[in-house]
Amino acid sequence: MKRTTLRSAGITALAAVTIGVAAPTALAATEDNRRTVVAGIDDPTPEDLHVITPEEAQEAAQSLLDSDEAEVQELLQSLDTEELADLQAVAEGQSAQALQVNWGKIWKVLKKIGGFAKAVKGSYSKFKKWYNGLPWWSKALIRTATVGVQLYDVYWHFHNVGVAPEKEAAAKS
Repeated sequence: MKRTTLRSAGITALAAVTIGVAAPTALAATEDNRRTVVAGIDDPTPEDLHVITPEEAQEAAQSLLDSDEAEVQELLQSLDTEELADLQAVAEGQSAQALQVNWGKIWKVLKKIGGFAKAVKGSYSKFKKWYNGLPWWSKALIRTATVGVQLYDVYWHFHNVGVAPEKEAAAKS
């Protein structure tokens, strides 16, 4: 055998061993762990990982529709007819089974809440501080739009993707 043949065989064997050892380790990392590392969260709280249930969304939507506070009424008037119909459907519990994550709709709702764009550009801790400082009606509106999603998912999606996927796909077309 020639020297180059032996060298190539040795490099190939070393690469195979390296991939064989590294691949299972890489595959063992879950997406939740990956996202935690990306955001710099060392110790996520249960609130960070809580998924909004249809019941919580229904309760939030009903409280918005039942409220007579001026700020809530102003918020409801800012919704277009599709958003208002979605809110009413959630409040009636009709769409609980049909609800799917729609980042486009979530984007439309979040744009109505002041400070979202600035908060999502920063770290997760700054985003969470912004969220915790919101009035109850803004949090309720977010809950109605984000059934099946964690607060952290909302941050991660818009922090890393930046826009709703539907708009991104339309821009490429």
